[in-house]
Amino acid sequence: MLNDTLAAALTKMINAERVGKRELVITTSSKMIKWVLTILHEHNYIGSFEEINEGSSPHLKVNLLGNINKCG
Repeated sequence: MLNDTLAAALTKMINAERVGKRELVITTSSKMIKWVLTILHEHNYIGSFEEINEGSSPHLKVNLLGNINKCG
């Protein structure tokens, strides 16, 4: 069980970009994660994202552009 799903999703995105992946599936979906992904998309840190409703819980499919960096 994850305590902080937003932090887990952002860490998953940073790790996927470091490896060089262009696509990522976030298995936990919430309104907050979608809101943050919308802001990242508006500022061109990520490409488009879509919600996939397969099975019991929705997933988010994110297209990565390689523009995310970790500061601080």
